[in-house]
Amino acid sequence: SLFATGLAGCSTTGTTGVVSKGLLDNAEVFIDVDGDGVWTAGVDSDKVRTAEDGSFSIETELTGDIIVQTDETTIDASSGAVLAGITMSAMAGSSVVTIATTITNELVESSGGTLSQADAEAQVKAILGLDASTDVSSYNAYAADNAGTVESVAFEKAAQQVMTVINTLAEAE
Repeated sequence: SLFATGLAGCSTTGTTGVVSKGLLDNAEVFIDVDGDGVWTAGVDSDKVRTAEDGSFSIETELTGDIIVQTDETTIDASSGAVLAGITMSAMAGSSVVTIATTITNELVESSGGTLSQADAEAQVKAILGLDASTDVSSYNAYAADNAGTVESVAFEKAAQQVMTVINTLAEAE
């Protein structure tokens, strides 16, 4: 279609992707230009909300990590449950934001730059029991080609286990 291929002479840039811990409907997404993990008006990109299928599109030329924040209006489509108070992230250039991208991003950032994204991804795959060939920054367990495969089930099961630990810790505070 005309919109899928772009208009001749027009150029738009942006960041698109999918947010999943289950597909997340109505989560806030922005590009974190200043790297502080918190949305800053006039610095970071505009905030957008994910669609029912977890997809988002941010029209911007800004670059930085992708930050996702859930609130009382965010629904995990896999369970139908509200998923509030969770922040997830992915490094710039990622096409998905998942538990795996969040852990990868946190490992890189907490290492003070001594750990590469590739090395962090390898650690995350080993910890979560994911196939070594999985590209954490682009793997969408809910994509039509992946849905129901052994890898997608393992990926979502690992995400659910991590979320159970996070929720248990949050309740203990």
